[in-house]
Amino acid sequence: MSKFRRRLNKEEGFTLVELLIVVAILGILIAIAVPRMSGISNVARDKAIDANKRTLVSAATMWYAQNPGRSANWDSKSEGWKPYLQEWPSGPDGVTYSVKIEADGSITVTTTP
Repeated sequence: MSKFRRRLNKEEGFTLVELLIVVAILGILIAIAVPRMSGISNVARDKAIDANKRTLVSAATMWYAQNPGRSANWDSKSEGWKPYLQEWPSGPDGVTYSVKIEADGSITVTTTP
């Protein structure tokens, strides 16, 4: 029995203080990382909306190049965009787009949440 007790006393391991320090460091790292990660989804959403707007402006520019001096209004249900886009872009979180092409060539893309 004495060999067993000596063996228990000689076992090495982490002390409670060392474990608490590791947990505290992990807590600090998580506290730094979580706020940074929470904003990434909003940035990605905004970038997707901007990319869809640029696509719609390009399609409207092509339409206006073939139809100078005319105006048009496009949304997902209209037919005028079909020769210029394979499909109408769907926005993140249900965002919808509408395009207004003026007779002077100005193009406005609006979004609705």
